[in-house]
Amino acid sequence: MQIQERLLVPGLGIVIVLSAIILGVPIVYKVLLGILGGAALATYFAPQGVQVETRLVIAAVGLIILLLVSSAALWLALMAFAAIAALQIPHRGELQRSSATIAWLNELLAKRSSEKTTGEDETPKAGGIAKIEVGNLPGFVRLNVAGIASSVIGVLALASVFMPWVFISATAGGESETWDFTLRKWAGLEDDPAVHAFFFIVLLLGIVGMASVVIPRVVMAIVAIAGFVVAIVSYIYMYGKFEDALSGEIPSYIDASLLPNVGVLLAALCFLAILVLHLIPQANKPRGTG
Repeated sequence: MQIQERLLVPGLGIVIVLSAIILGVPIVYKVLLGILGGAALATYFAPQGVQVETRLVIAAVGLIILLLVSSAALWLALMAFAAIAALQIPHRGELQRSSATIAWLNELLAKRSSEKTTGEDETPKAGGIAKIEVGNLPGFVRLNVAGIASSVIGVLALASVFMPWVFISATAGGESETWDFTLRKWAGLEDDPAVHAFFFIVLLLGIVGMASVVIPRVVMAIVAIAGFVVAIVSYIYMYGKFEDALSGEIPSYIDASLLPNVGVLLAALCFLAILVLHLIPQANKPRGTG
């Protein structure tokens, strides 16, 4: 990897961090984009193979997040993420079945273990510490496409509960107004325990999704189904409550409706994606198998 490219992506990471600061978006977006920008900057210190893999993941997640917001700063960050992804194309040959990122982490763990052993015993055994292999990890760790991708998607599912879940659109005399509501804000209007429950259930399922690599495949499929159903049911429930509240309380010349917002759509799509990933046999094969 040329020195210009090695420095360019960290520079783009700084651009992303600055863009996240000036973006006029909810704090959750700022935090997520800031983390991704910082991660892009930190790839400068990683080996080349690890750089290619992690930068592709950073670019993909960043582009997904930016689909949810819009502003001038968004396009600046959008171009930075797209550039990070494009810069990895010449190195696509390094994206082999055996992950360079995992191998690098194993090497760091082995080195740390070696230093600890040497400190305890000044005369280490001949041959030193054997290199830790992915295959020697605990059997419950699923380092496959479904496990790793679901963990990334779980982050987005978790973030969805802090985003606007629904919005009210009202039209009267040719003018329109809209109001956004998160799950917590909606629950606070009437102290609705059901909506509070929806919030905590989706939050919990999102956290479980983040831990996909250590959770059995069948359990993750059930979690994904539950998350998708809860997201849809939450909107149906809130829509019903909204319609009941409007009955006989609104003039005929005002047209009001409750519509799904980015939060419920993202949550439903995330859990659906996790389910699909766990239904694909090829995505659930252990790394290194044919």
